[in-house]
Formats: sequence, structure tokens, C-alpha cells
Amino acid sequence: MDGRDPAVSGAHLFLAGGIVHLDPATAVFEAMLVDFDRHQASRNLKPDTRRARERLVRQLQAFTGAWPWQWTPAHFEHWSATHLEDGRTPATMRGYQGAIASFCAFIADARYQWPRVCEQYFGSFPAQVCHELNRIRHTTDYEGHPDGNRPLSKQELTRLFEVANQRPAQACRLGRKGELAAHRDAALLLTILGWGLRRTEASWLNVTDWRRNPAHPQFGRFGQLVVRRGKSARGSPPRRRVVLTVFPWSVTAVETYLAEVRPRFVDRYPDTGAMFPTERGQRITPKQINARFASLREDAGLDRHLGPHCLRHTYITTLLERGWPLALVQEQSGHSHGRPIHPRRGQGCLMGIDDGPAFAWKLRERMALKGMWHTSQLVAPLAERGIELSRTQVYRLVAEPPGRVSVRLLLALCDILDCTFEQLAVPVQEDSAQAPARASHRRRAAGGGPEPATPPSDPVPKAFFEDL
Repeated sequence: MDGRDPAVSGAHLFLAGGIVHLDPATAVFEAMLVDFDRHQASRNLKPDTRRARERLVRQLQAFTGAWPWQWTPAHFEHWSATHLEDGRTPATMRGYQGAIASFCAFIADARYQWPRVCEQYFGSFPAQVCHELNRIRHTTDYEGHPDGNRPLSKQELTRLFEVANQRPAQACRLGRKGELAAHRDAALLLTILGWGLRRTEASWLNVTDWRRNPAHPQFGRFGQLVVRRGKSARGSPPRRRVVLTVFPWSVTAVETYLAEVRPRFVDRYPDTGAMFPTERGQRITPKQINARFASLREDAGLDRHLGPHCLRHTYITTLLERGWPLALVQEQSGHSHGRPIHPRRGQGCLMGIDDGPAFAWKLRERMALKGMWHTSQLVAPLAERGIELSRTQVYRLVAEPPGRVSVRLLLALCDILDCTFEQLAVPVQEDSAQAPARASHRRRAAGGGPEPATPPSDPVPKAFFEDL
């Protein structure tokens, strides 16, 4: 991995004798690291993972001033506590601790003979210094910042993509470089949002990854997207999946980008087939995606803890709130089980909210008339009618006016509560201040009014804003 010859490492060479080391401790430590790297490579762990673990092992050795065969739980706990005091998050620290635990388990295993080497050379042997009492436990699904990875609201999406839509024209008007890059960035973020991709998955897209969907010929050659570099499980290659196209505006954005923008990226450099190349013809990296999103986020005035992964959360939440079955959403997003998806449900809405007439949501009142005083009392009747909702989802449905409700759910509620839709969602009279704003919005959505129509070459299609 770093130029060291693995043939000159291994505990057996130290046990064979005949070699005198000027610095035995350093020689044994370096050989341990080479052997540990080879052990991880045999498990098909990625080079980046192996390098990061070696860096942490060296860091602990330098911090304690002791060799691995001298480490104690007190050394490990002091190192962990110092990292936490310096601001490391629990999730980051748990990864650090896992790397040290993996290294200690390897060198303490008698099958690799390092305990014999240490006892022969130093009169001591390595032991596992990490145990269940001094490691951070993983007890919740999400441990990041509360304002971090979450679905974006309608207003946040509007502000973000309005900025993305204006950047190419600004660069052209000011005579600056970056017009093409701004077009690409907008198309890239719309692709992440439109197909629910991770950053790495978007980075590795090729122009040949699009497929037709016979069930939806209106999408043309963009009916399906083959994700070749999905998130891999531990020690396994990247997983593939096929994502069905859902939003018409996403197809418009990709068609415009491939027809008008991408050819200008590859006219001076060999075409590698990358969907989103850089100005030098190279494939855009996840780190660059982070930087481009951060720039747009700052100009849009959004929370600094938001990242491009929020677009994926937005996509998943939108499908769930539109009534898609959980199993199909799992397939679309590439999750092996539904647990990571549940926290994203019902967190406010996203895209496709109807800005029609205002209404008062009377679900709680209708439940009271039927003698149902707890929101959880709706779970079983809904399940009997084929609608599976958790207690939390039912609570949100009762407590907050929904932005979008499936017809099946509305019919089930009306059946359970023995009421009509008009009794469940009662229209209310708009005041004079709200009515002009709504009328202006509907006029813009219809393409009328004084606002000019968005030209087709804009990176963000007009249909995207209409669907918000």
C-alpha cells in the first residue's frame, strides 16, 4: 500500500532468529502494521479504510508514548477522552475506537504469533484494550447534528435552486469563467434530487447509464438510471441498482444538460464518458460536490449544517408522502432494510405540495366524535384497510395538516370516521392579504403574469418550480 515489501514482514521472521535489529521495538511495530494491512486487504477492505486505521494506530502510539504491547485500557480511555474534549462527534469517535479495537484484536490473536514475538523480545504481550465498558455505544439511528441530514422544505428547495438557476447568467453577464460549471452544478444537484443518489453514486455516473422504461415511454431514454457504484457492505464490492424515473422535470434537466452543456466540457479533452466532468475533463469527485453545494447553500442563506445528502433525504421523503410502498422506496434508494428510511417519514414536505385553497384539517375533531381520544387508535383500523402506518406517522397525520395525502388514505379515514371528505378537510375563507399572494403564485405557475417565462436553456426547468 505504501511501498513496503510485505515479504519482509510477519511474526515468523522475528521468531526465526539470526537477525539483530538495532531498534527492535520500532521494527516490530512497523512489521505489525504491514501484517495488519495485509490482513485487512484479505478482507477486501478499501485502501482508504486501511490507511485511516493505520494513521489512528500511529496516532495512539505517539499520544501514549507506549508500544502496542504496553497499551492498557487507561491509555485507550485517555486518548478517547481527549478526542471527545476536542470536539469529535460520538459517531466519529466510535469509528476511531473501532479501528483501535480491530488492530488490538489482530495483534493479540495467537494465530498470528505476535504475542510470542512480543514475549520473546520485550517480556510482555499485546492485549485487547477496548471493551464494552470503554467504547461508545450505538443506540440511535442518527447521531449527527439535529439540523444536518434532513429533508429540505419547499422554501429551502426554492431558494437553493433559484440561486443555482441564476448563477450561469450572472457569470455570463459579468464576463467571468464558470458559466458551464454553474450549469453542470445545477444539473448535478437536480439529478441527485430527482433520483435520490448519494454523492459517490452521482460522481460515478456515465452517460450510458440511462435506460428506457417500457412502462413509461414518455420519459424516453431516461426512464431508468443504472447506479453502478452504490454503497457497498463491509468487504464487498459496490452494489448495483436500477432507479425508476419519477419526476418529469428531472428528465427535462438531464436532456438540456446533455444536449447543450456537457458537449462543451469534452470538446477540448478526451471524452471519458463521465456524466458530470470537470472543466479539465476529469470526473467530478464527492469532495467537489460538497464544495459546490456549500457555495450554493451560503448564497441561498441556508443552514450551514445542510449537505448534498439532504437532497437524497428529500427524495425519499417525497416518495413516502406520495404513498409509495416502503419496499419500493427501499429498492429505489438502495437500502437493504427499511430502518434507515423510517426517520425520514413525515418530516415536512418537500415537493409537489398543492398551493390550492386553504383548508382546516378536522381529523382530530372527527376522531373525538367517534370516541377515539388517542391517535394510536387509528393504527389498527388503517391496517385492516391495507394501510400500514406507524404510531408516529399517525400522530403527525392527526396533529398537522398534510401537504399531500393519497386517495386510499383519505377513503380509509372517511370510512373509519363515517364522514365525507368535506367534513374532514373544511375549506376556509382566505383573508385579503393572503389571496393576492396565492393568485400571483398560481399565475406564475400557469406561465402568465408579468414574470418572464424561464428559457429552456436554464439549468433548472420551469416545471421544477411548478412542482414545488
